[in-house]
Amino acid sequence: MNNTMTFEQIDNNIDGIINQIAAASADIEALRRLPESTVTLLKETGVFSMAMPKSMGGAELDPISQIKLIEKISRANSAAGWCTMIGSDSGYFAAMLPQELAAKTYPNPHVISGAALSQTGKARKVAGGYMVSGRWPFVSGCNNAEWLIAGCKVYDGEDMVLLEGDIPQTLQCFLNMSDLEILDTWHVMGLRGTGSNDVALQQEIFVAEEMTFSFQQPRSFQDGALYQFPMAFMFNFSAVPLGVAQSALDFFLSEANKPTRQVHQAGQFLKGRALKDESFVQGAVGEAATKLRVLRAFFYHEVEQIWSLLKQGEMPSPVQQVAFLAATTEVFSGCQEIIETLVKCRGGSAVYQGNPLEQALRDIVTMNQHAMTSPRNQHQLGRALLGVPPEQILL
Repeated sequence: MNNTMTFEQIDNNIDGIINQIAAASADIEALRRLPESTVTLLKETGVFSMAMPKSMGGAELDPISQIKLIEKISRANSAAGWCTMIGSDSGYFAAMLPQELAAKTYPNPHVISGAALSQTGKARKVAGGYMVSGRWPFVSGCNNAEWLIAGCKVYDGEDMVLLEGDIPQTLQCFLNMSDLEILDTWHVMGLRGTGSNDVALQQEIFVAEEMTFSFQQPRSFQDGALYQFPMAFMFNFSAVPLGVAQSALDFFLSEANKPTRQVHQAGQFLKGRALKDESFVQGAVGEAATKLRVLRAFFYHEVEQIWSLLKQGEMPSPVQQVAFLAATTEVFSGCQEIIETLVKCRGGSAVYQGNPLEQALRDIVTMNQHAMTSPRNQHQLGRALLGVPPEQILL
């Protein structure tokens, strides 16, 4: 496989395996992780290299191209899309390492990283680096990852290091997954196949200074526009709910010709009526399809706005950053509304295990529990537009 691939090549490769990914859905749910065979298929498409710098053999695709690829995989299987979205962030993290060190850490562009950006670890200052300990939750794809990008608070001895405003100093540490224990904690209602277990260090380990970075003092060792905004890995996040909602709609439409509803009239049950002939279903499907198109166009627009700035060497303003976060919340919540509508229209059969709508609903509800989808994002946009400094932005 040619290491440096184009969007068209990766896209075509995904088309070639998409049916196999969909066929593995039952196994993915049962295992509560992606099987090695599924990960191998995905790696062979080149999709995990899509954010890796070209200087390291990666594709270095623009954010819109990345979103399209993840959305396509998510249509076939939500967990595969979610784990691809996260695992392919290796390129962004590689850009935060000195190039020689990055090449050793990521010897090929298809290496998968897990991410635990919440600062639940402890990094104690020592000569040349840090002694790191901790436990990190929600590490999606941890069974298939080689590295964990682990969030830590910094300590000097037993004292937490505080920055101006009493804000804790934080750090992201590159931890080799071979040093970590995967804890079987991922027993959940949705996104079961992502294997988003807790991982933990059983004892302190040394992490050299150069194998760390901080979002509080971001840096990039790559010149490409993709690597100048440290939170650019968030751009492809909303591709997953868009793909899952599209898949749910596609499934509903494929079932709409079946005569599954009986009509009760004058004390008698008449011949079953197809879903497509129900006027309320027609209206609901039209609204759902419209909403999905609007959400997709809206989100693509928000990403394109920021990407245009980055290509010009400019950074997004605080208002643009919180607008992006608010768009993320809108996409996730809007996709849940779409799927809830389709489940309601489909009737009782939609609640049975094995029905794609039942899984789509569980998955989208679980996605909406992610911290990055919080309604507070829209609150922060309101503050920014009203001239009140937002309490939280991307960077």
